[in-house]
Amino acid sequence: MDSFGHTLPGKIWGSWRFVMYKLVEHKYFETFIILMILASSMALVRSRVFSLSSTQCSFIYFNFSVSVAELAETGEFKPEKRHTAYKG
Repeated sequence: MDSFGHTLPGKIWGSWRFVMYKLVEHKYFETFIILMILASSMALVRSRVFSLSSTQCSFIYFNFSVSVAELAETGEFKPEKRHTAYKG
């Protein structure tokens, strides 16, 4: 009895799994994913500029930038430590 790995669909599936494994294990894959998440978040913040008032947008952007800076500096995200000095 032939196993699935010896059939044409099995060989294609095995090849696909190998390629995906090599991609995910690449040393820059995690960095790329984090950069894409940050770029997407910045695009969402920027798109809200036109739908919010200037004060609301500034407040949101300020909190986002403080959070990203804190995450980059400490490697941890602690929402309870948000800075409240922003007056808008």
